[in-house]
This record gives sequence, C-alpha cells and structure tokens, in this order.
Amino acid sequence: MHHRIVILFGAGASLGSQETGMPSPLGPELVATLKKNYPESWGRLGYCWSKEFEKDFEQSQLKLLQLEWKRHSKWKRQGFQATPQNPYRTKQWDLADYFHNFTIDGMKSFYVHLLDKLRRILPDVVFINLNYDTLLLQALEHLKIQYAVPGINSHMRGETLICMPHGSSSALARNGIEISEATQCEATEFELVVDRGSFQRRRGVLENFLCLPAMSYIEPTKFALSGANFLNANRFNLESALNSASLIFLIGVNCHPGDSHIWVPIGKSDADCVFVNPEPSSFCEWIKTNRKGKTSIILSEPWGAAFERVIDLIALGHRKMLIHRPRPQGDWCNIGERIKWIFNPTTGKGHRSVKGFCLFFDILGYSPLMSKSDCVSFHIEADNFFVECIQSIPGDQFPDGKIQELRGCYLRISDTGVIWTYLYPNFSKSDCFNLITTVAKQLLVFGFKRRFALRGAIAFGDCVNDIEGNSFTGTPWIEAHKAEQSSPWAGMRICSEAIEDLPQEKTNCSKIKKWKFADSNEILAIDWVTGSDLNRSDIEDTFDRIPIDEKIKERAKIKKENTLSFFDSFAS
Repeated sequence: MHHRIVILFGAGASLGSQETGMPSPLGPELVATLKKNYPESWGRLGYCWSKEFEKDFEQSQLKLLQLEWKRHSKWKRQGFQATPQNPYRTKQWDLADYFHNFTIDGMKSFYVHLLDKLRRILPDVVFINLNYDTLLLQALEHLKIQYAVPGINSHMRGETLICMPHGSSSALARNGIEISEATQCEATEFELVVDRGSFQRRRGVLENFLCLPAMSYIEPTKFALSGANFLNANRFNLESALNSASLIFLIGVNCHPGDSHIWVPIGKSDADCVFVNPEPSSFCEWIKTNRKGKTSIILSEPWGAAFERVIDLIALGHRKMLIHRPRPQGDWCNIGERIKWIFNPTTGKGHRSVKGFCLFFDILGYSPLMSKSDCVSFHIEADNFFVECIQSIPGDQFPDGKIQELRGCYLRISDTGVIWTYLYPNFSKSDCFNLITTVAKQLLVFGFKRRFALRGAIAFGDCVNDIEGNSFTGTPWIEAHKAEQSSPWAGMRICSEAIEDLPQEKTNCSKIKKWKFADSNEILAIDWVTGSDLNRSDIEDTFDRIPIDEKIKERAKIKKENTLSFFDSFAS
C-alpha cells in the first residue's frame, strides 16, 4: 500500500516565499549576482567558468573542485608543504552565505502558509527540497514543527521528513577535513545551522576546511566530492519516498530527465503527479514517454497563483489515502480508534456483513453544473464541500466528542455520496442513529450555504460493505436509494425501519419531522431548518445557481417549491 504524499520544491517554489532581500535569482542571474556581491571569490570567476556555471551550476561546482584537487596534488608532488589558495572553498562558503541572506516573515511566506494548512496531515507528507536556501527549514522552525533530515537525525514517528538530495547551505559538518583528504575521507557527522548569525559563527571556525557546507550535486554516474555521505543519505530517502507515494507534487522545478535520481523513480511511480510551473513544456514532453496511462495534472501558473488549488488537491489525495488505509488490527482498545473507523466497516481485506445505518445522497443539478464549469475545479469544489462539512460539526454532538477522528471518512462517486456506520461494540443503535442524522443535517445546512442542493435518505439493516473492494450491497442501500430518488425536493428522508425501537429520550428525534408533499404520503424527514442560521434566500440562490434545461424545468420548479415550503413550515 502507498500512503505518502510527496511535495518536491524546486527553485521556483522559493520565489515569493522569502520576505527580505530581492527574490533569489535563477540560472545565469545567480552567477551575475554572486559575482557582484562577492568580488573576492565569485568576482574572480573568468569568462569561461562563468559560462560553465550559467549552463549547469551544480556540475560546474564539481568540475571546479576536481580542478582544485589536481592543483593541490601537483603542489604536493613538487614538494611544497603549504596548500595553495582554494577559490572553490571560498566560493562555496560565500554561496552558502548568500542563501542565508533570505529569510521568511511569518504567514506571508508560501512555505509557512503551506505547512500551517497541512499541519494536521504532516506525518503523511514527505518534503523534498532541491534548493540551497533555508526558507523551508525556517518555516518549520517558525511553526515549531518537529522535522527530521537524513544524515542529521533519525526520522521519528510524528515528525515531518525533509530530504535535501542536492544539499543545503544549512548542512554543516561538525568537523572539517583538509583538501588532501577530500577524495578519500568524508565528514561523518553533520548539523543544521538555519539562521544567518549561527552560520557566520560556524564559518569562522570551519571556513579553512573543505566540504563545508554540503551543497554538491549528485547522481548515479558521478561521485560527489563534497558532502557525499550526507547527500547519499538524502538521495536514498528521496527514492524511498517517491516509491511509496500515492501523490507527488512538483512545485517550481524544471524537468531535467538527466537528473535520473529524481525523474526515474517519478516515471516509474504509479502515483498521481501534479506539476506546478508557468512553463510546463519540458514536463509535457517527458510524460509522453515516461508516464503513459498515469494521471498527470499540469497547473501552468506560478506557485503563488496555484497555491489554493494545490492545497485542495493535497487534501483530496489525503482523503483517498485514509479511505484505502487498512483498519488498525487487534481489539478496539479505546473509543477514539472505534470512532476513527466508524465509517469503515471492514477488517483488512474481504467483505464483512454488518448491521447499520446507510446514508445515500446526491447533488441536485450536478450534471448541468458540471457541464457549465471547469471539470477539475468543480470536482474539487464539491469534494472539499463534503469534508469541510464533516469537519465543521461540533464535537459535542458525537459520542465522546471525537469528531476530529471522522475527517475524510466517506465515499463519493460523481454526484452520489454514501456514508455509513454500524453497531460497534459498546455502540448502541441510538449512538449510531445520532451520528448519522447529525451528519445528514449538517450536510444539508452546509450545502445550502455553499450553494449545493442535496437530496438523500437514511435506511437501516443488514448490509455488506467492502470499501477496499468498492462494493456496497444489502437491503438498506436499496431502500435508501429508492427513498432518495422518490423525493421531489432538497432534503433528507428517513426510512421507517431506521427509527424503529429507538428510545426517544436517547436519540435526537427532535430533529425528525413528519412531512407531506402535495398529493403524496406522509414521510419522516430530518429537520434541517430549526436551529440553523439559513435564510430563505439561501435556498432560492442555491436552486437559481443550477442551469435548467427546458425538459426538466417543471420538475426543477417543483423541487424548489417543496424545499421552500419545508423551510417555511419550521422557520422560527
């Protein structure tokens, strides 16, 4: 099972994420900026080397270091004891100093905003940072989020994993090594120095040594002469994360197929892939041969403009992970674990016959709304509506107040949604009834506020539900579907067997009202009007939003009138 979300940041992700100094330049502009700001090191870079660095910054670092090693070896062979001036070492320290100039400013940073939005699901997220800057680490420390970096510390349960396969200006070896040992001896212990003041103090101690900080580039065909063991540890975790991913986001990164340590595992992965870049042409070409038949979503806009859509897609992907994650094994040791899986009546693989409540509902006018909207955007809007609805229910309305454990527990297929619960040990029929009706009422109220008109029904009985096998069958599903389809309004019906044998004093039966449509039999319905802050205009605006075809104009009018009549009957 793959149960990870991987978010990979390239240089474009840092643009706009810092709040001090100018935005970090990319490509050729970076070389020009370094030459201007550090005239004694980068300023001495000749024309040919400047072009090399502008073409491929990371590989040029290795070429320059290799040249320094040859120069040093030549001095040794000639009998000189002193080490010649090492421009590579100075350039590397100045490069790290340059990236330490960039800092965040609270919630204005995209990194901080993203981490704060995802705080609840961070243990299921792995971040891969290809940038030398420390902005992501600053954001983690600003929000006091515990994190682990391979080669620095072990990844403990509950911590956020940050992989830096290209190194970082923050990764400093605890003890330096001389250039004469560079090709045979690596620093074994590294530490993270995130803020600039601490970095400058450490530089004062270590700047006469090589391989500090670890910012070299690595891929299988090359040997990294600087920070190789640190980079190898991060590369190993990068591949593990991509191999176990169910959803991969590539933000502000250009597609370079030659970077095989990144693009080969992404190409092999079955995970859905979201590419965020205003210039996606390289990625579009790459997926034609490397991700055939796999889902690849392209957002052709800057990271800032795509931010909210990315958040929506992450939330959607995480909910799918929750649905397909196997239920914890063993006894029901506490009420929290029972409620966490209250909508998941399976124990591992296979079917399980259960007795419980089934809530079946759909979105009225979904087809015309979908045809008039951007398909992906409308799908995200509808999906977010359902989960935000469940999250907004006060915890004291559920047994033991464990509403937080219910997030993401439902199934939706196109315009149809299903929610179910069954009689767990120590859960009475009244408990389950209260839970399912509370969710149903909140769906209706929240729906009208978000301009979604819902119609549904609740039934009870023996059924067979297997979420992993995507099968749901049994009399309650049939009864709930029939009751829902026969209701000309936006509301929730309750089948008679669902309320049988329920002691009124232990249930929220006050939410149940008897109602009769024109020329029809009396039904039981959930009172979504009493106690809500809905206005009549909320219902009218919701129905008016739906594009109406002439063929269904009369039926749509009846549904609207019945819904308004129900509202008028119970509005205070």
